[in-house]
Amino acid sequence: MSAASKVVIPPNLEAQIDPFLKAMPIENRNVPRIAQLVSLLNSGNSKIRENAATLLAALCFEAPNRDHLRDEGYIGPILSILKDADPAVSRHGTFAAMSLANLDKNKDYIRDNNLLSLYFDALGKPPSPAPPQYVQNLMHGVLLLATNQQNREIIGSNTAYIKSLSSVLLNMSEWDPAIGDKVVNTLVSVSVSKVGRETAMREGGAIAALVAALHKRQDDHDLATKILPALFNLSIIEPNREAIRAAGGLTELSRRVSLPQPQHDNLITLCLRTFTNLSVDKATCAYVATNNLFGEFIKILWSKNDAMINHALSAIQNLLDDDECLESFNRSHAIPPLVRVVGVYSTMPIPQQQAGTPASPIPAILAKAVLLLSELFGLQDAQHEFLELDNNPIGVLLSAYSCPVLDVHKNCTRALANLSQFHDNIRGRLGVSGVIPPIIQQLQQKDREAVRQALRALTNLSLNANNAIIIYKANILDTIIAMCNISDQELRVLATKILVNMTMHEPLRAPLSDKGGMQIALQLMASADDPEVQLQGAKLVTNFALYGKNRKAMTERGFGKVLQEYEQSAVKRASSSPAAALLQTQIETALGNLSFPYEEKYEDKPIELAAAQPSLDQLELEEAMQRELDRRAEEEAAAEEEERLRALMEVEKEKERRRVEEEKAQVEEAKRKLEERRREDERRKLAEAALRKKREEEEAKRKADEEAQRKALEERKKKEEAEARRRVELERKRVEEERKRKEEEARKAREEKERREREEAARREAERREKEERERKALEERERLQREEEDRKMQEIKEEQKKREQEEKLRKMREDAARRAREAEAQRAKEEADRKAREENERRERERREAEQRAKEEKERRDREEKEREVQRAREEAERKAAEERERKEREEAARLEKERLARIAREERERADREEAARKAREEEEVALRRKEEELALRQQEITRKEAMLKKMKEDEDAARQAAAAEIAAAAAAISAAASGHSGSSVPSPGRARATATSFVNTYQRDKEPITTGADVKARSMTWKAATSPATSPRETEQEKAAKLAKRARISQELISVERGYVRNLSIIIKLFLNPLQSAVNSRKPILPADRIKKIFGIVEVIYNYNSLLLEGLDSRIRRWQENQAAPLLVGDIFIKMCDYMQCYSTYINNYDDATNLLRESKRSNEKFAQFIAKAETDPECRMQELESFLIHPVQQLPRYILLLSDMLRSTPQDHPDLVPLTQAVERMRKLTEFVNEQKRQAEDTAKMAAIQRRIVGKNNNVLAAGRKFIKEGPCQYNSTTMKEKDREQFKDIMYVFLFNDMLVFTTSRTKGSVIGSKTSTEYKWREHLPLSNKTFINAASGGDRAFMVQDTQLGKLYTLTFPSPADRQQWLQKLTMALAALSAKGV
Repeated sequence: MSAASKVVIPPNLEAQIDPFLKAMPIENRNVPRIAQLVSLLNSGNSKIRENAATLLAALCFEAPNRDHLRDEGYIGPILSILKDADPAVSRHGTFAAMSLANLDKNKDYIRDNNLLSLYFDALGKPPSPAPPQYVQNLMHGVLLLATNQQNREIIGSNTAYIKSLSSVLLNMSEWDPAIGDKVVNTLVSVSVSKVGRETAMREGGAIAALVAALHKRQDDHDLATKILPALFNLSIIEPNREAIRAAGGLTELSRRVSLPQPQHDNLITLCLRTFTNLSVDKATCAYVATNNLFGEFIKILWSKNDAMINHALSAIQNLLDDDECLESFNRSHAIPPLVRVVGVYSTMPIPQQQAGTPASPIPAILAKAVLLLSELFGLQDAQHEFLELDNNPIGVLLSAYSCPVLDVHKNCTRALANLSQFHDNIRGRLGVSGVIPPIIQQLQQKDREAVRQALRALTNLSLNANNAIIIYKANILDTIIAMCNISDQELRVLATKILVNMTMHEPLRAPLSDKGGMQIALQLMASADDPEVQLQGAKLVTNFALYGKNRKAMTERGFGKVLQEYEQSAVKRASSSPAAALLQTQIETALGNLSFPYEEKYEDKPIELAAAQPSLDQLELEEAMQRELDRRAEEEAAAEEEERLRALMEVEKEKERRRVEEEKAQVEEAKRKLEERRREDERRKLAEAALRKKREEEEAKRKADEEAQRKALEERKKKEEAEARRRVELERKRVEEERKRKEEEARKAREEKERREREEAARREAERREKEERERKALEERERLQREEEDRKMQEIKEEQKKREQEEKLRKMREDAARRAREAEAQRAKEEADRKAREENERRERERREAEQRAKEEKERRDREEKEREVQRAREEAERKAAEERERKEREEAARLEKERLARIAREERERADREEAARKAREEEEVALRRKEEELALRQQEITRKEAMLKKMKEDEDAARQAAAAEIAAAAAAISAAASGHSGSSVPSPGRARATATSFVNTYQRDKEPITTGADVKARSMTWKAATSPATSPRETEQEKAAKLAKRARISQELISVERGYVRNLSIIIKLFLNPLQSAVNSRKPILPADRIKKIFGIVEVIYNYNSLLLEGLDSRIRRWQENQAAPLLVGDIFIKMCDYMQCYSTYINNYDDATNLLRESKRSNEKFAQFIAKAETDPECRMQELESFLIHPVQQLPRYILLLSDMLRSTPQDHPDLVPLTQAVERMRKLTEFVNEQKRQAEDTAKMAAIQRRIVGKNNNVLAAGRKFIKEGPCQYNSTTMKEKDREQFKDIMYVFLFNDMLVFTTSRTKGSVIGSKTSTEYKWREHLPLSNKTFINAASGGDRAFMVQDTQLGKLYTLTFPSPADRQQWLQKLTMALAALSAKGV
C-alpha cells in the first residue's frame, strides 16, 4: 500500500485486490490502490466495475476505513456506485452506503456534501428486479442517517426524499419486516422534525404509507406502537389530520381502540392520544357518530387505567363540540360510567407533586368527567337518566367539590347550572340535596368563569320558590346586589336575573325591597347603554310592584315619573332595536302595576271602608226646629223630586222589560235557526248517503276492472317469461359454440407458437455452436502464432547469444507478461463462457416464464369466458328479478292506491262523523244556552215583578212616613210656640227626640237635593233616600232574606277567591314549568325551540299573570280582613272596576290563541326534542295530569267566568249593601270588556280572512284590502255583464267565481294549482272585474228563473246577470247582497 493513503487493507482483501489490480489495464499505478479501485468504477466493463465495487464495499466494512475514506474524499465516489445502471454493481454500492452511514462524522459529511440525494434517488428508482438486500441495505443506511437531527430536518423538508421512502411501503405487496420496519422507523424519526411534520410528510405520502403499514400489519402491535406516536405528532397540524382521515387512519385507530384490555392498554392509550387531536375536526366527529365509536370509549371509562381514562375523556371532550356527536354519546348511555368516574376519583387523595415527577391525573380526570356531564345535561333525557340512577347521583356530583382544584369546582357548578335549566321539580330536588352552599362558596372566587357559572346556577335554581328562600337565608344578597353594579355586562345581567327570579316569589318581595332592591332597580334602569340590563331592572320594578306596600313606597318616591321617562326613550328606539321594544313592553307592565291602588294587607291596620258622616253642630232645639219650619215651604219641591225619581225608576223598569222581550225574541230566533240547522243536517245526511252509495257502486266497478287488468297482466307475464326462457336458451347455445370456436383457434395458435419457438431455439443452438467453434479456432490460431513467435525469438536468441544473456531478465519479464496475458485471456474466455451460460439460463428462464405466461393467459381466458357466462346468467337473473320487482312494485302500487282510497274513505267518514258530532255538540250547547237564557229571563221577569211590588210598597211606606213627619213637625212647632209664650204642656216632645227627628229629615233632604247624573246614580240615590226616609219597622227586605243573601254572597266570595287563586296558579305553572325553561334554553348551544316560536305560543301570558296577581292580592286582602271582622261589609266591586282597564290585554292573547295552539301542535309533531320536553314537563305533579293546551285555554275562559261569578254575587247582594252599586258597575264593565275582546277577536278573524282572500286572488287589480272593507260571502256563480265579450263568456262559464264584500262585488275565474307537498292542490282566482256598491246599485229580477237575478249600477251604466247553482244559493246571495246595500244606504253611501 502506498504511504499516501491511510486506508487499511486486511490481508484477506489484499490477496484479492493486488492480483485484480495487476490484471487491470490501469494507466497510473503510482496512486494508492484505493484510488486505483475507484478509477475502475468508470470502466466500460461491468464485470470490472462489479469487482471494484465489491472490493470497495468490503473495505468500507472495516471500521477504521470509514474515517480514512471520509478524510481522503473517497465517500462521494464510492456512493456514486448507487447510480450504476448495472444492478450487480449498484447492489454492492448499497453495502457501502449502509456501512459508511454508520458513523456520526460521516453523517455530517454526507449531508454537507449533498450526498443524501444518492440514497433517495436509489430508493425512488430501484432496479427491476431489485437485487437481494438492495432496498434493505439502503433503508438501513437512511435509518442511520436519520438519527442525526440536522439530517432529519433535511429529509423532512425534502418532499422527494419522503416520497422515496413512502413509495417503498406503498409498493410493498408482501410485508418484508427487514425493509418495512426500517422504513417505518425512518419515517417515525423524521416526523419529529418541524418541517417534516408541517408539510413534507403529508405531501410526500408518508402519512398514507404509515396508515397503509398499519393496515397491512393489523396484528403487529409492536409496529403500531412505533407508528402511532408519529401519527400523534403529525395530527397536530390540521392538513395532516385530513390526510390521516383520507388514508383510512380513523378505521385503523378504531380497530385498535377496541382491542382487549388490559394487555393492550399502552396501544389503546396511543390511539386515544391521536384521536384527541383528530377529534377537533367535524369530519372526525361525523365518523365517530356514524360508526358509534362512543361505545368503545365508554368501555375504557369502566377500566382502572388512569392514563387511558384521561385520554378517552379528552377525546370525548373534543368530539362533543359537535351536536350530532353529543346526541350519539348520550345514546351510548354514557351517564353511568361518567358518574362512576366522578365517584371513584372524588374519593382518591391527590398526591403531592415532587420535583421532576409528572402531576397527578386525578384533577384532570375529575374536571373532564364533570365537564362531559355538564355537556350531557343540556339534553333532557340525559338529565332524567342521571337522576334515575340508584347511587345518589347528586351526592356523587357534590362529592367532586371535595377536590381542591378550581377547574373541578367550575365544571361542577356548570353541570348544576345545565341540570337546573329545564324542569322545576329537578330544581327543587337539587335544592333539597344541598347544592346551593358550594355554589355560593364559588361565588366568592376571583376567577371570572367560576363566578359566571355560579351565577348561572343560582339564576336557574332561584326559579324554584324553596331554593329562592334558601338563597335569601344564605346572606349572599349583598354580594349579588354588589354584582349588579359591576362593569362586566354578562355577570351584571346574571346577578340581576337572580334578583328578578327571587322577586317572582311573594314571600321575598318585601324583604328584598328592604335590602335596597328598589334602589338597585332604579340603578339598572339608568343603564341607558345596555337595554338588557334595563330590561331586567324593569322586570324587577314589575315584580316589586306586585306587593302593596312596595307600590306605595315606589309611588311616593316618584318611580312612575322615572319609568315614563325611560318609556319615552325606549319608544324612540323600539323601531330600530328589538331589545328596546321588549323594554318598552316591560315598562308599560311596570307602570300598570304601579298605577294599581295600594291595598293594605289584612295583617296591618284595618282599612277604612267609608268616610264617617259629619255630625250636626250642637244647636239649640229652638234653632233646629226653626230651620225645619223655614224649610216647610220646600216640601213640595221634595215631593216633585220624589216623583221624578219614581218616573226614572219606571223608565228603567220599562227598558228592562223591553230588553227582556228582545232577548226572548233572540231566543226564539236562535231556536228557529237551530231547527233549520237540524233540517239542513238531515238533508246533508241524505246527500251523503246517496254519495256513499254512488261511491260503493263505483268501487265495485273499479274492483271488477282491476281484476280484469290483473288477469290480463298475469297472462302477459306468462308469455313474457316463456319468451325470455327461449331467448336465454338460444343465447346459451350461441355462447357455447363461440367458446368452442375460440378454444379451437387458441389451441391452433398455441401449437403454431410452440413450433416457432422450437425452431427458434434450434436456430439459436446452432448459432451458439458455430460461434463457439469460431472462437475455438481463433484461440488455436493465436496459440499457433504465439508458438511461432516464440520459435522466432529463440532463433534470434541463438544468433545473438551475447545480447540474450544481457537481456535475460527482460525476456523473463516479457514471458511473465505473456503468461499473465494468456491467463487474462483465459479468464476473459471463461467469463465469456459464463456470460453465455447466464444468457442461456436467462433464455431458458424467459421461455419458462413465457410458457407460464401463456398458461396464465389461457387460464385467464377460460376464467374470463366463465365470468362472461356468469355475467350473462347474472344479467338474465337480474332481468328476471327486475321483472319480478316491477310486478311487485305494481302490486304494491295497486295496494298503496287501494289503501289510500280506503284511508280516504275512512278519513271522509271520520270527518263526516266529526262534523255530525260537532254539529250535535253545537246544537246541544245552543240548546243548553237557550235553556239557560230562558231561565235567566224568567228570573229577570220575577225580579221585575218583585221590584214593581217593592216600588208599590215603598210608595205606601213613604206616604205614611211623610204624614207622620208632618204630624211630628206640627207638634214640634206647637211646642216651640208654647215655650215662647211661657206656657208649658205635657204634649211637647223631648228636645232630644225632636232634634233627632229634625236631623234625620235634614240629612235626607240634603242628600236628595244633590244632582243626579247617571242611571246608576239614580238607583243609588233612590235607595239611599228610601233607606233614610223609611221607618225601621218597614224594611224593604226581610231579615231572613237579607241573611240568606249574605250567606250566599259569602260562599260566592270564597268561590271567587278560590277560582282566582287556581287561575293564577295555573298561569304560574305555564311560566315556571314551560315558558321559563324554554327561554333559558334559547341561548344554549342547541335550543329546544326558537325564540320567535316561544313568543307566538305563549303570547303575553306573563303580562296576564302579572295583572291577575294584583287582582288576587286585592281580593285576598279584602276577603281575609272581612273574615277577621264579618260585621263590616265585604267590598269587591271596586277592585274589579280598577282591574277592567288592565284586562284589555286579554284581547291580544285571545286573538293569538288559535294560532298559538296550532303552532304548538305543529312544533310537537316536527320537533322531537320539544315534544319530549313538553311530555316530561306535563308529568310534573303540579300539572295534575293536565296537558299544556289545557293550561293555555284558561285565559280564554276567564272573563266569562268573572261575569258569571260577579253576576251571582250581585244577585246575592242586599239592596242596602254598600257594594251593590260598585258591583253593578263591575258586572257591566266586565260585560263591555268581554264584548270588546270578542269584537277584537272578530276583527282579527276578519283581517285574517281578508288577507287569505287577498292571497288567493291574482291579477293586475287584485287589491281587496281597504279600510272598513269586510268580507261577506263567496261562491261559484255564472255572471254575464254588458262589458264581457262573448268568447270570454263561453270560455269561463264553468269556472266563474264571485266574492261579496260590504262595498263591492269581485268577479273572478278559478283555477286549480298543484302543491309541492304530497298530492294536495289549491285553488287561486284570477281577477276579472269588480262592481262598487252604492245607493245607485239596484237588484232586479232576471229571466233565468229561480236561480238568477240582476245587479244594475245606474251611475256606472253596468248590468250583471248572476246565475247560481241552485235556488237556495240564489236566495242566500240575494239576502246577503240586499243587507249589504241596506247598510250602505243607511250610511248614506
